[in-house]
Amino acid sequence: TGVTAVEKAYADIRQLMIDDPSQTRRLDELRPLIDAKLAKFKERIELRRNAGFEATAAAIAKGDGKKIMDVIRSILGEMDREEASLLEVRRRNARASTENTQQVLVWGGIIAIGFTVIVGWLITSRLSKQIGSAVEHVRSSSTELQAVANQQATGAREQSIAMTQIATTIRQ
Repeated sequence: TGVTAVEKAYADIRQLMIDDPSQTRRLDELRPLIDAKLAKFKERIELRRNAGFEATAAAIAKGDGKKIMDVIRSILGEMDREEASLLEVRRRNARASTENTQQVLVWGGIIAIGFTVIVGWLITSRLSKQIGSAVEHVRSSSTELQAVANQQATGAREQSIAMTQIATTIRQ
């Protein structure tokens, strides 16, 4: 029925606004007005059944049901304005949070790239020094090997000359 739907809607709204004292206060103000309006509906239905259309139209024309509804609309309007205001505050907060997150991501990315470049440069410079040192060691070893090879070649020539002289001396 309509009364059940109104009761359920009221209970649902009350549950949703349980954490907001000003809205809860307004709901408390609405409760007797809703009950009064429902009582007026019930009264008009009974009046229509028992006294007919003319009596019901005259009762409606007094405007007491409209006055109750105007107060209900006024309170609902206040509630709606407050919720719209809260929504705007939450929207601004969400926007600020989004902007902060974007700033963190951008600056975090820049810092990460900078850090990577610095670490890469440090690794490269250390490796270059080590490679340079290894190349210098290979060069010095190569020079030493060349000197030893030259000494052996000189020794072999001297030995060959000596052998030739010995062979010549023996032949004579």
